[in-house]
Amino acid sequence: MKKLTAVFITLIFAYTGFSQGYFRIHAGPVFNYLDAEGDATFSNVHTGVTFGVGYEMVAAKNFSIQPELNYIHLSAEENVTNATLDFNYIQLPVLLKAVNSKRTFSFYVGPQFSFLTKANIKMSGTNSDIKNDLTQNDFSGLLGLEYVTPINLTINARFTQGFSNVYKAEFNSDIKTRHQIFAVTVGYIFNKKK
Repeated sequence: MKKLTAVFITLIFAYTGFSQGYFRIHAGPVFNYLDAEGDATFSNVHTGVTFGVGYEMVAAKNFSIQPELNYIHLSAEENVTNATLDFNYIQLPVLLKAVNSKRTFSFYVGPQFSFLTKANIKMSGTNSDIKNDLTQNDFSGLLGLEYVTPINLTINARFTQGFSNVYKAEFNSDIKTRHQIFAVTVGYIFNKKK
């Protein structure tokens, strides 16, 4: 809760520091792959969902900074035991956006910090909480493209590469399991001049 409060305060300061900016909302499906380097525990892509809010701060004619607060649900299936894993994260990306002169297309990159809120494994019909076995904070990088329609609807496609080990035990092993996520979202920008 303290982390979310700090994020909220940061967003308020950012809002007052930039005279021109836009609030936005977005939601859509995600396609998650657990990349297990040095192992074949996970091999399939699974579908999840994400939704969130953001604030695009216009820093220059062709440049914006956009912090976001997102929720994401991910899943995976372990090949050996056929166990299903579910992960819930709160994500805090900061996007650095190169925007065209009409502000209809943008390309963005940025860092992202995520906080694990819930994690379960389902095996043989039994659900177990595995949150304490996983890394609580995930650091990743992302890149993406955005199109803004004349009625302020947004269409986004982004790829996220996790840099943190998913399992705590992997810090002392040769196996490194990391999230790879492709997301497609649709959103809306409030009070943006057409």
